[in-house]
Amino acid sequence: MPVRPAPSRSSTTALFAASAVLACTGLALIALKPSAHRPPTRPVAAAAPTTPAPRSYRSPAPVVRQSTAPGTPAPATTASAAPSLAPVPGAFATPVPLPAPIAAVAVAFTQAWNDHDARPGHDTSFNQAAQRAAVYCTPSLTAQLSTSSAGAWRQWSQWTAAKAQVVAQITRTAVPDGAPTPTARSAYAAVLYRVTVTPAGGTPTSTDQTVVLQLQTDTAGHWRVVALPGA
Repeated sequence: MPVRPAPSRSSTTALFAASAVLACTGLALIALKPSAHRPPTRPVAAAAPTTPAPRSYRSPAPVVRQSTAPGTPAPATTASAAPSLAPVPGAFATPVPLPAPIAAVAVAFTQAWNDHDARPGHDTSFNQAAQRAAVYCTPSLTAQLSTSSAGAWRQWSQWTAAKAQVVAQITRTAVPDGAPTPTARSAYAAVLYRVTVTPAGGTPTSTDQTVVLQLQTDTAGHWRVVALPGA
């Protein structure tokens, strides 16, 4: 039988070296291989900065003040300290008579201020009534009443075309509701009157009106109308 030759030492050494390299490579692969029980981690993206939404502003609802009784309007406020006077004809809840000297001036002023005569040969303008009333009021009020307005010119044109006569008839005087009691120097007077317009060729027409007067005494002690509150 033939005898096989024994392997050389160099071949054996090379075989062991190759085995060692393979073993190290296997260990490295095992270390790098992810675990079956833990999924690979993914990189987490940085969260984008968030901007808070702007707050919406809602203005507060207006406060509505109600009157003490349903259906009663709230009292109106005025800038002046003038008393609240009766605004409509005949509105005297508790009529208080005027002293005779005050009533006489109030009646004379109201009648002179509201009488007009647009017939030919009589008044030439609407303002002549204010000139007749000047003897019962202050110069400043006379200037105020003599200031012509578009409404006055329009009314005068209608009366002139109709050749009308306008007459005021006083029906009542009293202290206005809410006015202070007359004193020796100052008073308020409410005058109710009926204005009748009689055209030259037509039917007379009448309307009831009222005016509130403020009166004071002048340096001589005579009563004069100084203002028309609310006019």
